Amino acid sequence: MLFSVAFSWHAQFQTITLQGEMQNRFTLSMPSWLDIFLSSRPRDFKTPESRMEFAIALSAENARRGTGGPFGAAIFTIDTRELVSCGVN
Repeated sequence: MLFSVAFSWHAQFQTITLQGEMQNRFTLSMPSWLDIFLSSRPRDFKTPESRMEFAIALSAENARRGTGGPFGAAIFTIDTRELVSCGVN
C-alpha cells in the first residue's frame, strides 16, 4: 500500500535516570480537540484540493485553539484517498 505522506507533531525526547540506569523516553501527544475536529469534517478526500483543504483547516484550528502554530499535516492512502493519520505542531 502506498501513502501520500506529510506529517507534523509535538514530540518530546528525554533521557532519564532510573535506579542508576540511563533510559530514553519518547512522548508523542495530540491536542484533546483533535477527535472532535475529525468527527466534524467531511471524509471525501478524492481530490488533491480536498486533501490540502483538510490540512489547512487542521493547521488553522491548531492556531485558533492556541495549541501550537499554524502547522498541520495528514497522511492519505494513494489508492483509496482515505485519511490514515493527521497531526499538528
